[in-house]
Amino acid sequence: MIRRYGLFISGLFLAAALPLQAQYKLTLNLSNMGIHSGDRFQVRVVDRETGLETARHTLEAIPGDHFSVDLWALLENHSYNVDFYADFNGNGVYNAPPADHAYRLDISNVGGDVTLDFVHDTGFTDIQFPGSPDYAVYEGTWNGYWHNRTFDTQGDISAEIRVNHDSSRFELNLTTSGIFGIPDTAHFSLHAPFTGNEDSLHIGAPEDWTGGSTVKTGSIKGSIAYPAFGYTLNTAGNFGPGQLIARYTISDARGEFAEGIILLNKDANTSVNDPQKPGDGKQPEALTLFPNYPNPFNPDTRIRFSIARSTDVRLTVYDMLGREVGILLDDFREPGIHSVTFNGSGLASGPLFYRLEADGQIFTGKMILSE
Repeated sequence: MIRRYGLFISGLFLAAALPLQAQYKLTLNLSNMGIHSGDRFQVRVVDRETGLETARHTLEAIPGDHFSVDLWALLENHSYNVDFYADFNGNGVYNAPPADHAYRLDISNVGGDVTLDFVHDTGFTDIQFPGSPDYAVYEGTWNGYWHNRTFDTQGDISAEIRVNHDSSRFELNLTTSGIFGIPDTAHFSLHAPFTGNEDSLHIGAPEDWTGGSTVKTGSIKGSIAYPAFGYTLNTAGNFGPGQLIARYTISDARGEFAEGIILLNKDANTSVNDPQKPGDGKQPEALTLFPNYPNPFNPDTRIRFSIARSTDVRLTVYDMLGREVGILLDDFREPGIHSVTFNGSGLASGPLFYRLEADGQIFTGKMILSE
């Protein structure tokens, strides 16, 4: 039972190997929003230093004049942009103001829970809100820790995660330590069916448990129970393509008896789809050009490739007319997986093409610079 219990608690949250640091909640209070009653609302939090989207939340319909959104998204001493918009034209996607009403608030040097109060006005900002990332973005290697604040215990987590839409399977291979105070390292595998699509999925509870967890447009919320022992685990959190922060509570018939936080970051250098994962002792078997991410993008996107042997590498970007608009790399590289960032500032929005030349081979990819 302990193995099964630890698996599901830990399996819902995956993190990066970081020193234990404080995690805080953002509360966004909005008022005078009556003009947008029934409109779709989206908010996301972006770390200003890394450019990483750390959390996202969607309301399919604004409930009325006043409402609030809670986001577990803040790390101590970090600074953030809080971007949000109301889908005023009702087409289901973000459009620059005044078609949609969009805003940006700032948070600097987080030192605790943060509350932002916003009153609707016409001081719009074009926040260039990107579409929701497909869950394939979350596939890869994740490392980190959980912290039980009630008993002041913690443990490391390392995992690989895959969401297979073809077979509707959620696949997790997990290594963790310290579950229920047991110091031994434990290894788990979870291959569970799910229902949903690119924006939302529901993961059922393991055998002998009831309930499940829903993952939707940047939010995680779940409740599972173990009837034989009378335990219930409740979880709530928010995530972006590379980070998740969530709070969990454990309760029985007498009420809550434990609570904690889990901080999650994705290892940007690995993916379960990569031909080689750093640290596994293997080299890539072939030259591979991976799709850029994010795509569409503005202004930055990351282009990754692998090479099987030492060679000269040239990576260039062209516009639709075939004109070269940037040389991202023209140098000698050793075998392995490599990453280059492209900045599209100053270029017109629209399709662009990137071309990889290495070891006598040529590969191309297409990307979209959004407005």
